[in-house]
Amino acid sequence: MNKFLQFCLALSITGAAAAQSVSTYAGKQYVGSGQFSGVGSMTLAAEEYSSPTGICLDTNRRIYVADMHNVSVLTNGKSYTRGGHLGDPNGPDGVGDANGNGLVSRFATPGGVAVRRSDNNVFVCDKDNALIRRGNSFVNSSQGTLWSKFTGVRSFVGGHKDGALGVAEFSDPYDIAITSKGVMYVSDFGNDVIRKISGSTVSTIIGSPGNSGDVEGSGTTARLEAPTGLFLENDNSLLIADRNNKKIRRVNLTTNTMTTVVSGLESPTDVVVMDGVLYIADDFSIKSWDGASIKVVAGKAGFGGFVDGALTASRFRQLDLMTMDKVTQSIYVVDQGNNVVRKVSIDNTPVADFMASKTATSLNETIQITSTSTFSTSQTWSITPSEYVLQAGSKLTDKEIFVSFTKAQSYNIELVISNGTQNDTKTKNSYINVSDFVNAKPVADFIAMETEPIAGKEVYLVDQSTNNPTGWQWTISPITGLIVTGGTGLNSRNPKFIFTVPGKYTVTLKVTNANGNDTRTKTDYITVVANALKTPAKLFNLFPNPTTGTVTFKGANAVRVWVYDLSGKRSELKVNDNEINMEAFSKGIYTVLIQSEKGLMSSHKVIKIN
Repeated sequence: MNKFLQFCLALSITGAAAAQSVSTYAGKQYVGSGQFSGVGSMTLAAEEYSSPTGICLDTNRRIYVADMHNVSVLTNGKSYTRGGHLGDPNGPDGVGDANGNGLVSRFATPGGVAVRRSDNNVFVCDKDNALIRRGNSFVNSSQGTLWSKFTGVRSFVGGHKDGALGVAEFSDPYDIAITSKGVMYVSDFGNDVIRKISGSTVSTIIGSPGNSGDVEGSGTTARLEAPTGLFLENDNSLLIADRNNKKIRRVNLTTNTMTTVVSGLESPTDVVVMDGVLYIADDFSIKSWDGASIKVVAGKAGFGGFVDGALTASRFRQLDLMTMDKVTQSIYVVDQGNNVVRKVSIDNTPVADFMASKTATSLNETIQITSTSTFSTSQTWSITPSEYVLQAGSKLTDKEIFVSFTKAQSYNIELVISNGTQNDTKTKNSYINVSDFVNAKPVADFIAMETEPIAGKEVYLVDQSTNNPTGWQWTISPITGLIVTGGTGLNSRNPKFIFTVPGKYTVTLKVTNANGNDTRTKTDYITVVANALKTPAKLFNLFPNPTTGTVTFKGANAVRVWVYDLSGKRSELKVNDNEINMEAFSKGIYTVLIQSEKGLMSSHKVIKIN
């Protein structure tokens, strides 16, 4: 289960800056295949591709493109053929596996391309030859690339064999990704597996050759069906476009464990990550996943064509592999159906914002303040005046912080965020207002930072009682396998526990002060699961959406609901039997934030029509 109060309130990317657009970067548009320029050097607009598939940037931001008969490099406004055949790709001399310099070399439907950062050598998935080819680094525009076989055994039908580079066999290798240390990963499309090339050895790390399927898990127990594009989030995390399963997968490269990141796609062929957002080439459109929802960023799902311009007004036809340029906030994608390379300009300028679980609170009561910022990778909080205490291990650099206030007064909250290159700041003056109810007895309440922890993982219990309690007594039932950690105890305000035995646990908190006491029990509040492969269900499904008024929540029991418009204005709606009424709201897009009876938060985009 995710941490308590995970707000996923990112604004729709399509509503961002006007600089966002789609343009044709290279190639002449046509439908079909087989056209060719016959020229080794030309302007980008004059280039003619035939079913382009692969694309990548090198460390100097030159772009490599592979189509059905050659590999070219795009630099300084021109396209230069670096290897393959300049003539008719369907002619007798168009296909082969010849090594050599520049136009002497031959390929058979080259696909994914990647550059090794240590030396800028380029590696290509030579799909119909079942080979991985290597080319030396770019020297200048007039000097060709020297190509050689890196690994694999040439075969039109392919095979599967692990071992030394010279004997390993592939079947239709589709894409390749290379870590900073030179370790390579290949999506072996025809075998439905992921291969690893480390040093002089090829191994299979995910899947079983010839056994396609849709199974999460570790190593050869996992199953894929038609894996295509790959993207390294870092040297220990690999994303896979699992095309026929309509999912994006993530592999922990330390444990070789595969989990699902995004499902419900159409026909994903590649994925890249920019500023923490996943961008997915999915048939006729590019979609994004911000951790909360799937959005169409560019193109239109289910509708092909060829249109440049504003993101959602643009049209693509059969997207394939992608690459990204962080410097220009751009994605370059192979539009195979139109035989061109498209440039998608994305404005991921960070926008800071946050919200608190309560803004009117009592002395020493713990509240949570959570960043709802978009496109941020780091954050720093400031709270003034300084009469506050961070609770439950919170730090001022966390996305969400637990805070109690030691003096009755108003507090200003400031959040500074960054995406590594740009910053933004949000300040809310007199945002938290603290009162001291001197003669009131306490009212007990609490949350667990995780309610479905993995057995053996440490869990914080966070006191959220009101009216300034001075004593705390926790009871956990059953106590089987319970370990108190971190120097805390059952009389601590925010104790930490390790639950070593799977099962359901009931938690009770009794709080006291000079005016009396109060007790709160949450039955079967914590469910300990046996392993990390359990994927928690989504808290709520909303329908109908779009809606003309009534919205129903299916899933957990909702206790509070807030609705935000695009300006950030918030309204709290009454919940009746897991339904809210939005008839009074005008036509538009809203973010609905739902709190379950267990204190967990879930956010959803809702479209109001009429």
